Amino acid sequence: MITSNMKSKKTILKNLLKGKLSKKDKTALFNNPSFVEKQRQEWDESADLNYADEADGQKILTAIQSVIWKKSRNIPLYTKLYSAAACLLALVFLGGGIWFYDKGRKTDIERTYIVINGRQNIESIRLEDGTIVSLGAGSRLEYPMEFKGNRRLVKLYGQAFFRVMKNPRKPFTVKTSRFDVTAIGTAFEVFSFGKNERAETVLLNGKVKVETSSLSKNKQVKYILTPNHKISFDRNDQAKIEYINADSYSAWRNGNGLKFVNEKLSVIIPRLKKWYGVNNIICDNEVGNNYRFSFSIDSETLGEVMNILDRISPLSVKKERNIYVIER
Repeated sequence: MITSNMKSKKTILKNLLKGKLSKKDKTALFNNPSFVEKQRQEWDESADLNYADEADGQKILTAIQSVIWKKSRNIPLYTKLYSAAACLLALVFLGGGIWFYDKGRKTDIERTYIVINGRQNIESIRLEDGTIVSLGAGSRLEYPMEFKGNRRLVKLYGQAFFRVMKNPRKPFTVKTSRFDVTAIGTAFEVFSFGKNERAETVLLNGKVKVETSSLSKNKQVKYILTPNHKISFDRNDQAKIEYINADSYSAWRNGNGLKFVNEKLSVIIPRLKKWYGVNNIICDNEVGNNYRFSFSIDSETLGEVMNILDRISPLSVKKERNIYVIER
């Protein structure tokens, strides 16, 4: 139960959203039976590390409110002003107290961080083992405060480049909704925004193992990548491995915007969509797979990029009802 000497409920929520709860108040909140039960439900719903493509921030915020106000109620007007930030902060707040279970028994409490990146931004994250992650636009990374056990596991929705700190006794695994990528010490890119979009893994150096069960219902399929190779999965989960210049392909990791070198339009468009946080670019497969471009993007708007593409290429870019249509 929240102690009686805590401040008003409005102040509690306000301090919670700002991350300014006192140690005593945090302890009381974490030990609240209702709060613990909500944590258990969240963990049970994600058993066996199943990865949800979307986080329900409003649902999590409501759970926190139910602890503070003891029951559901309308959000005060001043809280609505923080609604966008509240969902993100509530997600991170709950992530900081996830309960880990082994066959239904509570074993320990782990602190888990969730980083959500915005549009036209590249975020650099250092994990506790020394691994450096460059998180792409519109992406989400979930990782523990400390890697325990015999492996290092993170979960990714989106695009990220990993410079993994070598540790042969503790492999590093990136789990997505499409596949798992495991490495000991290497540098590679993962691009996976959901089950209905093209997904890729690109290896710069070292060696990685890519595992997926979506290609076969009877057994798990494994692929081994060597440097300068890319494995991609289409919407039908068909795999393709090809040789590329990985350093140029993943040049975005350096934080200087997007860069494409003789790249297919079918690869460029999904990255443009994630960079600008839009879904309003249409291009058929025949055009996307037969035209290549080299260019870089820094502060240009999507409209400027589409205008340049229309002027300097043999393709036509038309804007129809706020949708860009690329065709011959």
